[in-house]
Amino acid sequence: MSGCRVLANALRFPEGPVAMRDGSVMVAEIAGSEVTRISADGTATRVVRTGGAPNGMAFGPGGALFVCNNGGNEYHEGSFRARGPAKDYIGGAIQRVDISTVK
Repeated sequence: MSGCRVLANALRFPEGPVAMRDGSVMVAEIAGSEVTRISADGTATRVVRTGGAPNGMAFGPGGALFVCNNGGNEYHEGSFRARGPAKDYIGGAIQRVDISTVK
């Protein structure tokens, strides 16, 4: 792919990227049950563990991050093909994350 480079790998089904002012990107890791920040140098850092399966994000009022969470799935080993709800299924939800309070 011309003009494209990989910033990070070994993520667990990343979706819903949100560009940050510092040049980093936050992604929702569906199979990882967390929101991860990818810095401009490719360093991946967990922002928050959401539980379930976060799969979309956007900033809202007051700078809070709003995360769409489908509740969680079980996955076949080595695949992103879901085989049904997770044993710890939490139900679909919109979660509000104050990123100023998480590291």
